[in-house]
Amino acid sequence: MDIVIVGGGLVGALAACALAKRGHKIQVYEYRSDIRIKKSQGQSIDLALSIRGREALRLVDVEDKIVNHHGIAMKGRMLHGKNGNLRQMIYDPVNKNQIYSVSREYLNQALLDAADQYQTVTLIFNKKLINANLDEGKLEFIDTITSEIINIKADFIIGADGAYSTVRKTMMKRPGFNFSQTYIEHGYIELNIPAKKIDELNSNSKFCMSSNHLHIWPRGTFMMIALPNDDYTFTGNLFAPLEILNSLDTAEKLLNFYEKEFPDLITIIGGRDILMNNLSMIKPKPLISIKCNIYNAGKSLIIGDAAHAMVPFYAQGMNTAFEDVLVLNELMDLYNDNLEKVLPAFSQIRCPDAHAICDLAMYNYIEMRELVMKKSFILRRKLDTVLYWIFGKRWTPLYNTVHFSRMNFRDCMENKSWQDKYLRSSVAQQKTIKNENIHHFNLQCAKVQCNKAPLKLYNELHCFPVNKNNCCPSYDCWGYYSLDYCRIGNRKLKVGQQITTPKNSPILYGCSCEKSKKQIPSSVCGYPSKSANIKSQNNQGIDNDVTCKVGDKIYKNGEFFVPPGSPKEYCFCDKNYKGIYSYPSCIKIDNNTSCFILSKFSNEIKNNCAPVYKNIDSLKDDCPSHFECQKFNHKITSNSIVKISTDNTCFFGSMKVPIGQEVDIGKKNIKCSCQIPPAVTCIEYENY
Repeated sequence: MDIVIVGGGLVGALAACALAKRGHKIQVYEYRSDIRIKKSQGQSIDLALSIRGREALRLVDVEDKIVNHHGIAMKGRMLHGKNGNLRQMIYDPVNKNQIYSVSREYLNQALLDAADQYQTVTLIFNKKLINANLDEGKLEFIDTITSEIINIKADFIIGADGAYSTVRKTMMKRPGFNFSQTYIEHGYIELNIPAKKIDELNSNSKFCMSSNHLHIWPRGTFMMIALPNDDYTFTGNLFAPLEILNSLDTAEKLLNFYEKEFPDLITIIGGRDILMNNLSMIKPKPLISIKCNIYNAGKSLIIGDAAHAMVPFYAQGMNTAFEDVLVLNELMDLYNDNLEKVLPAFSQIRCPDAHAICDLAMYNYIEMRELVMKKSFILRRKLDTVLYWIFGKRWTPLYNTVHFSRMNFRDCMENKSWQDKYLRSSVAQQKTIKNENIHHFNLQCAKVQCNKAPLKLYNELHCFPVNKNNCCPSYDCWGYYSLDYCRIGNRKLKVGQQITTPKNSPILYGCSCEKSKKQIPSSVCGYPSKSANIKSQNNQGIDNDVTCKVGDKIYKNGEFFVPPGSPKEYCFCDKNYKGIYSYPSCIKIDNNTSCFILSKFSNEIKNNCAPVYKNIDSLKDDCPSHFECQKFNHKITSNSIVKISTDNTCFFGSMKVPIGQEVDIGKKNIKCSCQIPPAVTCIEYENY
């Protein structure tokens, strides 16, 4: 396929690499000169690279070069108060994820170099698009140096020509294409913060501030930020209402403004004279947000800023643009490069997501310049961290879903909205919601036949039954959401943690949480023999009045027995015994062949993938044959609105699936549904 990419910036160069890797012939036409030869005069806001962008770079084998040899890890924000006080705000205290500061110019050069390595890629500079026929794939360029007119034809046109896209302007002439742009009343100016001088070095760092933070000076209606560079400098940007920025029309006024609003910066930068030398008196630059309702027309597609330019406050402009390339590549895999299917599917998938992140970026400006200093915001951050630590992916904070996952942006917003509503509700409201959920749960249960297939899976993951309503039980599977912990009964151990005598349990002793050769956590415990009877030292602590009635037999305190009808359990009579499956007096011992779930499917478990069973006998527990993981085209088949709770909900990737509802994974012979939470269960039918 002959593909023309209009625009040789970040996303254009990345798209060239990805499509060339698929074997297509690529021509990239760029309006500017080659930035590898002539220094660019474009944007200077440093970029924050997160998971969406990293996955795209990984696709074209550039991630290591950028992240490990150029990027600077930022673990959180460093807030600078007006009085000089500093406060750290870690992005991900639970999983320790970080974002990376990268230079726009360096990244663009690296991607152009990568594209140049493909024999099927041609990079052409100083060419401006002046006309296009998107239905026929015809393009007309003018050489910006010689004024020569160049006409070409392509099978596929990609508009990666930025916020003022010529390809998009051509699309706008077509009926049904909706477009909106918003210039916010704020702009930005630049400030270079130099490295330490040699005579100032009293530490191992040449940076004048912490290099593993994004620095923010929040001041209510405006703010300044600074990101670290690999030459030990910082790139600073002052974001403020244009009314303020335009009033700072002399170096003296600008210097006085910095001294008043950011006094600690004078000390950090080394005094007034150095600050004066690094101030930029260039006219304030505007900030624009652009939305379109479709991204394709004829043989063309727009991506990146051409499709969804956004303000920079969520650091997702580049990451979203790079994710466009990922989605395009995934769709071309799905539809075998059939553009008639790929292009409309791209618009259908990306439009609502792009609109969502554009809105989130606007909101985050308010958060960064104002909310971060409010006690209510700080308290909410701490609460989110605690809930995330306890519940894992079932309570993922907004920032984590945006930066450290590929959850659809619209789902990120819905997830945050649900969390907000839940936390705002009073105790009385929570009781009402709980009753409604139980009522709805019972209605949904009527649709479900309890499928025992995943019980062996849950047993190996050391899950614990938590919901025994009049339907299939639900299970709490800490191990299902994290590979950092082991499960021992209803106790949670970190890797490396040991318990000599589990609390209130004579049945387990000498337990520890260890990682296998494949770095999979598993519990290692000693078990008593069937003939053993457990007694405390000197018989202390034994309550001779405690007895356990098991069927027709009565056991004394400390006596071992196997419950009738449950040969896979070891039990000891004590005051905690309440019947079959009552931990800590009993523990289930399965001597059957293990499924080796964690050793075979550790990544699938970590990503909330769904186990697939080939045994159509849904009443028999079994080992899964494989796992199906969430893809962009998977969806819940029912559109009904269901109140979500952790007991009646399955998790499939980033999706929450109410019990009784199905997930369409696009395979007719595999049916998936939420039957026994927390995993979606899939059955593969041989003769469908």
